[in-house]
Amino acid sequence: MGNQLVEVQKQVYSLAKAFDDVAKGEISFKREALFAIQALEKNDYLMGIARNNPRSLQNAVMNIASIGLSLNSATSHAYLVPRKGVVCLDVSYRGLVELAVSSTAMEYVQAKLVYKKDTFKYLGIKKEPSHEYSPFEDRGALIGVYCVGKTSTGDYLTETMSLKECHEIRDKSEAWKKRQMGPWKDFEGEMMKKTVVKRASKLWPMTNNRLANAIEIVNEHEGINFQEQDKEAIEERKKVTAKQQEEAKKQREDKKEYLRKIELITNERTKDMELQEKGEFFARDLQVDSWKELEKKSNDYLLAVLNNLNKKAKK
Repeated sequence: MGNQLVEVQKQVYSLAKAFDDVAKGEISFKREALFAIQALEKNDYLMGIARNNPRSLQNAVMNIASIGLSLNSATSHAYLVPRKGVVCLDVSYRGLVELAVSSTAMEYVQAKLVYKKDTFKYLGIKKEPSHEYSPFEDRGALIGVYCVGKTSTGDYLTETMSLKECHEIRDKSEAWKKRQMGPWKDFEGEMMKKTVVKRASKLWPMTNNRLANAIEIVNEHEGINFQEQDKEAIEERKKVTAKQQEEAKKQREDKKEYLRKIELITNERTKDMELQEKGEFFARDLQVDSWKELEKKSNDYLLAVLNNLNKKAKK
């Protein structure tokens, strides 16, 4: 084990510069290298594959850099796993949701399982479904899963998959086809959520490629491909993307105008103040400690501040 560990450590740490070039500071190589080594030390089988196929280990580590998810076990976002004689980077349902919020123009994303005794009503792709159930009672057999996301402009996007559709995806898994083993056997619910999130993502307006990269990496090893998305979904995404871009532009322009007006009023009110008095003005009237902090606030917050300043000016 000692010699094996030294060998794989060399393989991992040789990637430092390439990793940082790809990650661009979004994730720490030192931390991820440590997490990778720890994962290998805990799994003799994975360690053996890494030693026999060091290139696959290096590819998996570089994939971490490309998607920006950590191997930190505390987050449960991504893992190094053995598949068909290679080390692969696997991304969990939680990891995909994390990327969905950070890599797309989505305010939130969640996937939920549906059981036979639940009251579930699908209201269309553009609406949040109605889903009622008691978490403390028997909900019956598992029948499906859905993913609902809310864009930053307040639009809802909903995707559903039946148990049969999920099992069709499951049946493409190498581990399932050969031995009916693997995550689909041990964590079926999480795999169903992961599957519907991947399919739903085709409708989301993207702000960068991290989520797309993660799905491509996972699909390569799982054999799941949603490229044949129906025409309605593709057209819907185009409409949503165009609307999102237009709304985002308007929000940027509004924010710039709100900040400009607040700055004018602030400069006028504080021009004769001492430093301490200015600090008190920021805390009292702007409810922030600095201008940089104010710039991070939402448009609704800035508008409320501006209206409050104008009201005080009229008194």
